[in-house]
Amino acid sequence: MSSSPSVQPGDVLAGKYRVERVLGAGGMGYVVAARHLQLDQMVAMKFLRKSGAENTEAGTRFLREAKAVVKLRNEHVAKVYDVGTLDGGEPYIVMEYLEGCDLAALAKQRHSIPASEAAEYVMQACEALAEAHALGIVHRDIKLANLFITRGPAGGPLVKVLDFGISKTNPFGESEHEMTRTSSMLGSPRFMSPEQMRDPRAVDGRTDVWSLGVVLYRLVAGRPPFEADTLGRLLTMVMHEQEAPLSSVRGDLPPGFDQVVARCLQKDPTTRFSTVAELAYALVPFTVDPARARSIADRISAVQSLPMLPPITADNSGPLPVASSRVSAPPGVADTGTASPWTGTHGGARPKSPATTIALGVALAAILVGAGIFAKVRDDRQQASARAIAAAKAIQAPHPAATLTPAPAVPGVEAAPSTVATILGASPMTPPPPVTGVPTVEPAPTARRAPVTGPPRTKTATTRPASAPVTPKNESGIPDTRD
Repeated sequence: MSSSPSVQPGDVLAGKYRVERVLGAGGMGYVVAARHLQLDQMVAMKFLRKSGAENTEAGTRFLREAKAVVKLRNEHVAKVYDVGTLDGGEPYIVMEYLEGCDLAALAKQRHSIPASEAAEYVMQACEALAEAHALGIVHRDIKLANLFITRGPAGGPLVKVLDFGISKTNPFGESEHEMTRTSSMLGSPRFMSPEQMRDPRAVDGRTDVWSLGVVLYRLVAGRPPFEADTLGRLLTMVMHEQEAPLSSVRGDLPPGFDQVVARCLQKDPTTRFSTVAELAYALVPFTVDPARARSIADRISAVQSLPMLPPITADNSGPLPVASSRVSAPPGVADTGTASPWTGTHGGARPKSPATTIALGVALAAILVGAGIFAKVRDDRQQASARAIAAAKAIQAPHPAATLTPAPAVPGVEAAPSTVATILGASPMTPPPPVTGVPTVEPAPTARRAPVTGPPRTKTATTRPASAPVTPKNESGIPDTRD
């Protein structure tokens, strides 16, 4: 069988993809760079050779990659645009075209890199795997060659996770027992966990955590944690022997970094980091920008804690489902033997970032100030209302007899009785008896008057001096008050 691809530069595939060059080829397939004729967009087309397509298991895994990736929306996963089959029977996947290099080429060129740079790359891979694990997808083939470094929108390094072809993808209804034979070797042995070597069908997300630990070890130490001349010897080392401590291979590591890697490489999955979120939190202090890395770790933890929500459609009725706010707590670096910058344990609440704490403090202060103002206004209104009611009662209450003071005597005028019964007990329809020597005011004729809308007027009694002359009456009997 010829190893050369069946498509050549210049070929137009599916009526819209023109092949420009071959990017790489292997025993089962190859990848070419092509241009979409209508959109003028570069894409990568991954092909499975016809001989591989005739293998039912290989063909199913090839399409499984497209099914897995199309469900992932994270920016750290290479996007899938289309699938199809050539006239010759070769299936293909149209994927996002990436410019850059994978970590295998980077490690070969630089031999080893600083721990902070390696932590940055693995943190981004954790973000892609967090979404995959939340959907029940286990990659099972994390290695240097499947972590591709390109440039992000801001120009910084952006890691893309490739090749979900052998992923364990339960959400698609496929029988894992039928898809995977126990005798088949899935993944790259140097990066495989002990449990995946024993039974690749029984693994979970912790097998990817092991592989990320191998990636960290290889990038920083310049060699993998387990090396052997034969596959059998390599399997024995991975399953039964302990790797050399990373600090013994490279002595300029930041304190605690080697313990993070050692925990990833625990042979018992229960003693490893249980999720990629825990691994991300442990790597935060060793990154180039811990504050930014902490926000990434928070995002990873939130993604892994969200339940699988139903799709949102136009005909959905009722409120949208609210995701649970409960997230897994960061383990801190205390789990690796170093001082934890966040304190607390796995069972505690996830610590908040400084910006979040400040925002919550400002919001709480605003609430307290508003509550104080509201209470002050309420008390002022209550006091004003109480004063108004007291004033009204004071106006309406009768004056006690003890407070009545007899009017001063007027020479030549007989004083009227000053008893309360005389003043208050007389009928309002019966005028008081005339007083000798004082002009009598005749009652005005009864007439209907318009109701007074304003407050009642109070008449002020004035005391006339004793020597004042008596005002004569006019013909109508009304005293003449004109000057």
